[in-house]
Amino acid sequence: MSFKTEVEDYVGTVSDTAALDAWLTHAARLIVHLMPEGKAEKFSVELTDAGSGISVEDFRPLWAHKSGYRAIKYSAAMKAQLTLNTSIFNTVATSPGWFVELLKAFVVPSGGTVVAVSLPIVVNSMTSIANFPNEYKHGIVLYAAIQGIIQQLNVLSQTTLGGITFSAGSAPSAPTAPSFTYSDASATSITSTSITFTDTLAYTQPVFGGSFTNIDSALGVEDVELSDGQARQLQIHLENYTRDLQNNWNEFQRDKGEFDGTLQKAITDAGLTQERLIEAARLGTNVDLINKAKSFEKDVSEYAAVLGKHQSDVNSYAQQVQEEIQRITSLTQKHLGQHGAMQTQLAAMKEEYNQILEMVKRG
Repeated sequence: MSFKTEVEDYVGTVSDTAALDAWLTHAARLIVHLMPEGKAEKFSVELTDAGSGISVEDFRPLWAHKSGYRAIKYSAAMKAQLTLNTSIFNTVATSPGWFVELLKAFVVPSGGTVVAVSLPIVVNSMTSIANFPNEYKHGIVLYAAIQGIIQQLNVLSQTTLGGITFSAGSAPSAPTAPSFTYSDASATSITSTSITFTDTLAYTQPVFGGSFTNIDSALGVEDVELSDGQARQLQIHLENYTRDLQNNWNEFQRDKGEFDGTLQKAITDAGLTQERLIEAARLGTNVDLINKAKSFEKDVSEYAAVLGKHQSDVNSYAQQVQEEIQRITSLTQKHLGQHGAMQTQLAAMKEEYNQILEMVKRG
């Protein structure tokens, strides 16, 4: 069974195979570095230094020898002393030395053999790894599966939740203030008159704060604890988002109460103005004045009707907002449930993975 198949048994389909290869490779190399030397020797290979060094970039060097004589490991800072006849650290064929510098291993004098364990490059289609303990293969699978779940949590945060948008439509705009006035009545009950209403009301959607763009780079090769922290952080963002939805709705309701009061006052003022105009027309004897009063009364009545419709539109908008909040809250709660299940799975796999790492360290 391939590594990819085994990982997908834990996390479902993995489409990002490049990332999967990187996770598998990281896990395998970590295990190689953690193995005790005695265990690692069983899976070692010999690298020949012909005298100018040999690359160990993809290896964990264990020890070196020259024709069967074990070499003593030194710091690269002492390399000149290792070939200086007058130095107490001078090496000879029967008492060789070795050191590592710039990703190359050197055996002195004049080369020798370096014993090392290969740091494998794992491809998801592989079913085994050469020169690698088969009993630790499951640890590689678990590490990659843990990374896969973290990636799924990242998608849940950025794509699913970060992409939530309201579809309640736009808030109704306040009606245009009328330009009509009436000021040529001679009765003391009538003065220059105008009626306006410019208030608006809109719901503010909270911004989801969980955006883990660096979750993979933030997670070190062996720091699985950090993945737990990132998962908890996402849950906090989810809970905060749900709370902010309700808080913003409560604020919207308070604003709507003030809005309704202001709107009702405008409608009432329009009604009072109508009554004054009717009274002025009744008391007056000037036909032109009576006609103007009636015309203005008609304009005021129409504007009052516009305000009434605006109130109806606002009420309809508030209903849409409430339904949208209920939909999004339900959706968020659903994803919180998914997150909880994934976090439980992540914790179980992490525990098993850490047990394997302890086994690796013991050899």
